[in-house]
Amino acid sequence: MKETLVKVTHDMGFACDGLREALNKASSVEGLVILELIRRANEVRRDVEALLNAYLADAAASADSNS
Repeated sequence: MKETLVKVTHDMGFACDGLREALNKASSVEGLVILELIRRANEVRRDVEALLNAYLADAAASADSNS
């Protein structure tokens, strides 16, 4: 699961980068929509990072208890 969550975190970063690039080429109205998409993509990226951190903490705790 760790590898999948790391990949998703990177993918969401690329999505945010692509949306920022699109924002530079967007009209005013398009920009408003893209800004919301960037906000939501960043939120998903942060949520996935939090899940990854929780997973890693749980894995570390499990490893400590097995020692």
